[in-house]
Amino acid sequence: MQTESRLLQAARSHSRAGRSAAATAVYRRIIEDEPQFKAEALHALGLIAFGEGRDDDALDLLAKAIDADRNVALYYANFSRALEKVGHFSGAISAAGQAVALGGGSPELIERLCNLFLAADQLDKALSTAAEFDSNPALAAMVEADPMQRMARVRVRRLFGDHGGARADLLRVLIVEPGLPAAWHQFGRIERAAGADARAIVCYGRALSAVRDLEVVYDQGIALQRVGRLDEAQSAFNETTAKFGYTLSRGADLKATGLAELDISPDQAEGVRRRGHEAEHAGRPIEAVTLFALASSLSPRDEKPRQDLERLLARLGKRRVLFHRLVHSALGMAVIEMDLFHRKIQLGQVPDDTLVVFLSGISPSNRSVTAMAARLMPFVVDDRIYYSMLEVMLPIFRLPESWLWGAEYEDYTNPEIKSGWVFTPEERERGREGMKRLGLDPDKDWYVAIFARDNGWAVKNLSGMPETYTHFRNADINSYHEAIQLILDRGGTVVRMGAVPERALTFKHPKVIDYATLGREDFMDVFLVAHARFFMGTPAGILDVARVFDTPTLHVNFAIGWAHPGKKVLHLPKRLVRRATGEPVPFAEYLAHYSEPDPVGAVFSDAGLARNGYAYIDNTPEELREAAEEMFELLEGRWAQDPADRELLDRYFALFENAAHRVVSEPARARLPVVLAHLRRYRSWYFPDG
Repeated sequence: MQTESRLLQAARSHSRAGRSAAATAVYRRIIEDEPQFKAEALHALGLIAFGEGRDDDALDLLAKAIDADRNVALYYANFSRALEKVGHFSGAISAAGQAVALGGGSPELIERLCNLFLAADQLDKALSTAAEFDSNPALAAMVEADPMQRMARVRVRRLFGDHGGARADLLRVLIVEPGLPAAWHQFGRIERAAGADARAIVCYGRALSAVRDLEVVYDQGIALQRVGRLDEAQSAFNETTAKFGYTLSRGADLKATGLAELDISPDQAEGVRRRGHEAEHAGRPIEAVTLFALASSLSPRDEKPRQDLERLLARLGKRRVLFHRLVHSALGMAVIEMDLFHRKIQLGQVPDDTLVVFLSGISPSNRSVTAMAARLMPFVVDDRIYYSMLEVMLPIFRLPESWLWGAEYEDYTNPEIKSGWVFTPEERERGREGMKRLGLDPDKDWYVAIFARDNGWAVKNLSGMPETYTHFRNADINSYHEAIQLILDRGGTVVRMGAVPERALTFKHPKVIDYATLGREDFMDVFLVAHARFFMGTPAGILDVARVFDTPTLHVNFAIGWAHPGKKVLHLPKRLVRRATGEPVPFAEYLAHYSEPDPVGAVFSDAGLARNGYAYIDNTPEELREAAEEMFELLEGRWAQDPADRELLDRYFALFENAAHRVVSEPARARLPVVLAHLRRYRSWYFPDG
């Protein structure tokens, strides 16, 4: 038996304390100095990479751990998790099966295997795997001995519609653990599926009395709206906005959507199937496909909706269908996900035999974007379908995240891939007329679109949820005055963008248009950004509209090291200081946060900044003018011509290329330009050793 080394003890201690950078260093030393522990070290490094979102590194390290020792079930189980995350379901199934064969067949692993078989369109194997809970004595013993293991069987029984069996298991769990939040949450879901919404609300309340879990809050909101308690339901949905990414902003809106009539219990599957037939006969095949998939999700054991689905897909020349639920009330997230998918179609990365359908509710953040997207890809806009699929969609129908976000930076910097978003002749004429109303000559004038995020939109749309405002992303539009003057001196016009701004633009000039306060509309938001000479703005959804149209963009007041990808982009970071003293936070201290479990929460949230005693300092008017000057140089092919500047950029990128988190490593690897004047001014902060 091997004696555990001090190095291994130290590495584990660092990992438990969340010091992933220190743990990584020790594990790498173990690989070199203590080969008898190489497999465990590789496995641990793989888990660190997995937790930090470095999926390729995680897969590589976990595979190497298995190569070093093929007899550890845990290695295979975690390799399966990593494969599942990137959508490699067949590999995930194989790895999980090997974990079971090596004696790692826990109830949680059996539950995951069921979901994997469903994701791989292998219903029969999913059902037979679920049956092992009753036929395998070892699993039955684990379930009997541990309430948490029994919860895995509860979830599997719910997945396949066995609500009676799930209810019996939950009662056994609650006898032993009467306050277990997860058990009360599942009990609430079973009661809601049975139509007992009042009892479901009580169950959710018991769960929330122990832990304020936003997923439970959301489920409680669904039950509340079904019994007509719409104001309380609205409050629940508002609370979940930060996690789920959408909101029905006022109680009146909730009542207007018809969601109070929503009923997605399993006994409604046949009615949903009938609606699918009606849509098919009416010539709406994409809606019909979606309804057949919803009916199959409501009643997985029923072959009829699956047969309908397979028949219609064959008619459309497809073998399977996947769905993606857009975060429709968040403009940036919605438009980027649709655009990323369309770019992957151009790259030939979407299988020809797969139909991908995007789902949206009826209250998107920008209706013009939704209309344009529907010309690019299959789209269903329907609140009842959207929220029903959110509730019950089987894993087999979910679009893997990697199909959208994998290789994001490579896709946007690829010179062969162009924006697929185009305006119809009617839309172009509408946009030209809109420009004329603003005083712009569409045939002669060029303009720069500028934007500074403030709390105006958030106060209107996220009322009562100040924790979601993210004040650190804000800036003062009137700090742009020097940059505006530079644009005017070059013969351009300035158009101020924004929705419900708090501040008016105080710079007055015939060629400065405060469009944000002049009756803005969804369509012109999109048209103006798409046709600007360049866009200059802070992080917000409108910035992402520029990205999808390949509009050159100057990103200002960004977090250090962060950068959105694009073909002609330039970034100007904010400075980070100690809130109490105003002293700069040392660069090494800042970078160390990207080795923590949640670096985004540490330096890219109001709560994290407050917790660490940090504050961002907005870009000054002088810095914004310098950035605009460099943006013109970039567009004219004159930027970074000096070898000393190129060397400075190389040093800057080297700081982040090997960072533990992709949000700073990927921009550096893509070599996304940073304002040189900023690097020169703060050179000693980035490079304290000279």
